[in-house]
Amino acid sequence: MPQSGQKKRDSLLESVCNQVLGVVIALAVQVFVIVPVWDLELTIYDNLSVTAIFSIASLIRSYVLRRLFNIYTR
Repeated sequence: MPQSGQKKRDSLLESVCNQVLGVVIALAVQVFVIVPVWDLELTIYDNLSVTAIFSIASLIRSYVLRRLFNIYTR
């Protein structure tokens, strides 16, 4: 019987592509919205660090959820 759903590699690739786009959007929101609205004094390194932490957590969450849905929706 053929396997339905995505392969693990495809799930990871989709999650990484989603994450890359998310990083760009998150960084732009931080730099152009959050920092000016709250009048924060953050360096670009600070912004990149916060974005990286949340991005790694999001990538793991996205991959695990996709794999769980592929397992339980067969």
